[in-house]
Formats: sequence, structure tokens, C-alpha cells
Amino acid sequence: MQRPFTQSLFLRNRCLSSVIGKSNTISTSSKTTYDYNQGNGKYDLINSSLTNDYRNTYGYANAGFRFRKQTKLIIIQLVFPGNRQILKARLLAT
Repeated sequence: MQRPFTQSLFLRNRCLSSVIGKSNTISTSSKTTYDYNQGNGKYDLINSSLTNDYRNTYGYANAGFRFRKQTKLIIIQLVFPGNRQILKARLLAT
């Protein structure tokens, strides 16, 4: 979920804006792998080295400033972004 916040300051034909946003995502993955069983001809033997469960957490935060100047003929816009990303992955079971 992303929650942006923007604050603007207007001075005649100039605008200074600050932007702050945050996003978090959590996902899980479960995979079971089976090997071929020659006794019954089916894929029913669990391969534990290829079977696993994961939980991933991804966090992202950004902040920045935007300066904009507007005249009758031209618009000048400068953007100064910054961000931080965090990814955590954990093996739940093998």
C-alpha cells in the first residue's frame, strides 16, 4: 500500500513541493517438488532439496522536492528525489 503526501508552497509564479511516500509488500511462496517413483510409476516422492516455503517483505520509502517556475512562454521544473529500499527474505521450511 502506498501512502503519498504532498505539500506545496506557492510564491507568485513559483511552486515548491515536497513529496513523501511509503510502500510495503509481503508475499509468500510455497513449492513442493516430487520425484518419479519407479515402484508405482507416479511422481509421488517428495524431493526435500527442491521443496521450500518463503516469506518476502519489501519496504520502499521515498521523499523529494520539486521546484517549478512558470512564465508565459516557459515552464522550468527541477526534481530532487531520494529513496530507500529494504528487502527481507526468509526460508520458512525445507
